[in-house]
Amino acid sequence: MRKVLLIAFILSAHIGLSQSVPKLVEFAEAHFAAHQYLEAIEYYEKIVSIDKQNIESRYKLAICYQQTLQYDKAEVAFIALGNRPDHPFRARSLYYYATLRMHDSAYEEADSVYNVLISMPDASPELIDLSRNHKEGCLLAIRQKKIDRGFSIGVLEGINSRFHDFGAVVNPTNLHLVFATTRNLPGEQFEGSQYDGLLPDLATYEHRRNNRWVYAGGDQNFENINTHWAEGSGSFTADGKKFYFSSCLGEAASDCSIYVSYLEKGKWTKPVVLNEYINEPGSENKHPYITSSGDTLFFSSDRPGGAGGADIWMSLTGAYAESWSPAINMGKVINSSENEITPYYSEVFSCLVFASDGHVGYGGFDLYAAKGQSFFEPHVYNLGAPFNSTWDDTYFNISDSVGFLTTNRLNGKILDLFTFQVSDEKLFLSLLISGESLIDARIMSNLRDTRSIDIVTLRVEDYQGYELYEAVNFEKPKPDLIVEKQMGARPKKVYNPDAIADGGGMQGAASQRTGAGPSYLPSGAGGRARLGFSGGRSEPSRDQPFEKILFDFGMFVLRPQAKAALNNLVEQVSIDDISKISLFGFTDNLGGEEYNMELCKKRGEAVKAYLTTLGVPAEKVFVYPRGELTPDGDNDHWFKRILRRRVEVQIETNTPISLVSASTYILRKPNDFNEIARQLGYEPDALIAWNGNPKKPLQKGSTIRVYEPAPNPPSMAYFITEENLFEFLHKVELNAPPLEVFRD
Repeated sequence: MRKVLLIAFILSAHIGLSQSVPKLVEFAEAHFAAHQYLEAIEYYEKIVSIDKQNIESRYKLAICYQQTLQYDKAEVAFIALGNRPDHPFRARSLYYYATLRMHDSAYEEADSVYNVLISMPDASPELIDLSRNHKEGCLLAIRQKKIDRGFSIGVLEGINSRFHDFGAVVNPTNLHLVFATTRNLPGEQFEGSQYDGLLPDLATYEHRRNNRWVYAGGDQNFENINTHWAEGSGSFTADGKKFYFSSCLGEAASDCSIYVSYLEKGKWTKPVVLNEYINEPGSENKHPYITSSGDTLFFSSDRPGGAGGADIWMSLTGAYAESWSPAINMGKVINSSENEITPYYSEVFSCLVFASDGHVGYGGFDLYAAKGQSFFEPHVYNLGAPFNSTWDDTYFNISDSVGFLTTNRLNGKILDLFTFQVSDEKLFLSLLISGESLIDARIMSNLRDTRSIDIVTLRVEDYQGYELYEAVNFEKPKPDLIVEKQMGARPKKVYNPDAIADGGGMQGAASQRTGAGPSYLPSGAGGRARLGFSGGRSEPSRDQPFEKILFDFGMFVLRPQAKAALNNLVEQVSIDDISKISLFGFTDNLGGEEYNMELCKKRGEAVKAYLTTLGVPAEKVFVYPRGELTPDGDNDHWFKRILRRRVEVQIETNTPISLVSASTYILRKPNDFNEIARQLGYEPDALIAWNGNPKKPLQKGSTIRVYEPAPNPPSMAYFITEENLFEFLHKVELNAPPLEVFRD
C-alpha cells in the first residue's frame, strides 16, 4: 500500500476579514519566496480583494497564476496591470502578457505589444532586448507556418499518463526507459505546492510486445535514489555505471542539487552529492548531462555570475572521482537574461542542444542548437517545427536511434514525452541546422560577444584550446520586411568599367591580379530595391556570409562565374583584415553518401586553392564538408539540385565590413549574354563581367550572377530566381529526367 505524506496547513488560521493586510502580505511573501505558489495565491487573492491599490500584490498574484499554469487568469491579470499607467510593474506585465499570447499563436497581437515595450522609456534594456528577440520570434513563427520540413515527432505511446512525465533517457545497460514523473509510484512522496499532485520521482519502464510499457521493478530500479522529495531526470555515462541526476528538497522542489549514483552488483548505490563547484550554495543546480566518457558535465544553475535566470554551465573532472573543477558559464551567446535549461551534448556532431525562453522562438521554452568554433564562440540555431511549438519544449535527448523531448503542447499544462526516429545522429542534427529548407528557421544569436563570457574563479586561459565545436558560420541574409515606396520609374543603370565597390578595406581589383577583366562591381549596390532580392550590400559586421559558389553535376572545377565571385570577395576586404574564411561544401542527393562527402571536400578545396592564388593565406581558410542536401519532402526538382551543388562562404574579419554579393538566376531556355542583358535591362559588358567572361553560350539549367534587381523584372518563362523558385515549383510542372545534367 502506497503511503502519501501530506504537508498539512490550515489557511483559516491566518485568513479572515479581521486579519490585517500587512500580516497577509507577510504570509504571501513567505510562500512566494519559497516558490509555494498555490498557497501564495490564496493570500494574494485575499489581499487584492481588500486593498485594490496594492499593485505589487496584484503583480505577484499574476506571476503565481502563470507559475501554476492558470494561464487564462494570468493573461487577465497581466493585461489589467499593463493598461494601468504609472507603476513599476507595467513593463514586465506587458512582457508576460505578450509571451502568453504567443502561447495561443496570437503572433500579430504579441508583436504589437512587444513594439509598445520597445518604445517604453521606463522599460529596462534587458527587457527591450528580450522583446526584440520575441518580436523576431513572432515573425519566425508566422513564416514557418507554411513550411513542411520533412521531420516528424509523435507522442510516446503507452508511456504517458495524466500526470507530468518528463526527461526521458535510456539506460545503456538494460535499455530501460528512465524518466521523472508525478504519477503514483512505489515508495513515499510528498505532495507538491506548485502544481496539483505529487512531487516527481524517477521511474524505469521496460518495453514489451505490442507496444506495451511495464514498470520495471527489481534490479536497477531507483528505490535507493528516490526520496519523498523531488527527483529530476538525469543522464548516464556510456558504460551505464554512473547516473547523474538532481534532487530537490521542499514542497516547491526548489532547493536542488546534483547527485551521482554508481551501479554496483546490479543495484544503484546511495547517491552522493557533487562538490560546491557544481552545487553552488543558495542556488538551484539541476538538469545534469554527463558526456559518454564522464569527464565533462553540463548543467543548469541560477547561481550568481550568470546572464540572468538559469544558465547553462560546464565543469571538467579533476584527478580523482567527482573532483569537479570550478564551473564556467557558457557565455552570453548561449545564455540569455531569461532561462536556459536541460542541456544535451551530441559528441558525434559536436553540438550543444538546450531549451531557452530568452532567445528568438515560437513561445514558451524552445529547443536550440549551439555549434561553432569553440564553446565560447558558437552560433545558436532554433530547431524549428515540429520540435518547437508555442508551448514549452524541453529535455532533448538522443539514445542511439531514438530521440526524446518533453512538451506540454497537447493541453498547455501537463508535460508529456514525445519521440522521434534518428537513423544517424550526426546527419540528423546536421539537417536540423543546415540546408535550404531551414534558411528562415536558422536564427543566429545577436548577442555574440566573446568578451561577455563569465569565468567563475577560473582563468579563461585554462580552457583555451578545449574546442569541441566545429565551425558553422553560415547564414542567409534575412529578407527585407519593409519596402520603401519607389518614386517614379527606376532609371536604367550604366556601369563604369573602372567602378569598384566602396566597401571598407579594399586593396585593388582582382582583375588586375588575374587578368580576368573588369569586375563591374556596382558602385551603388547599397540597398535592395525589391523585396526578396538577395544581392546588395550587407550590414557591417565582423562575421558575414558571402555568395554560394555553385558547381556542375559531379564536378569540383570552378566555373568562370565562381572565380568572378571570389575575385569580387577579395576586392572588398583587406587580406590583413581577414581572420578566417570558412567553406561549407554540399552536394545534391544523387550519388552515394561516401562519394558525395568526398565531392564536398574537393569542392571546398577547389575554392580554397583559388583564394590562395588571390593572396589569402591558406592557414586562414578552412574546408568543412557537409554532405548531401536532401529533398524537402516530396517536392524535389532538378532546379533545386542545381542550387544544392555548392560551397557556402563565410568570412570573419577583425573589423566590421559590409559585403556586396550577387544573386543567382537559373535559365529555363538556352540563351546568350547579349540577349539576356537586353531582356533584363542590364548593360551587356557588366553582365558578362559579373559572370567571369565566359566563352560559350548558356544552356538550359545554367546559372548567371546579377548584382542588382533587374531593371526589367525577370519573366518565369525564361528565368527562375532563388526567391521565386518555391512559387515556380508550385505553379509549373516540369518533369525532367532525375539525372539530367546541365552544365555551363
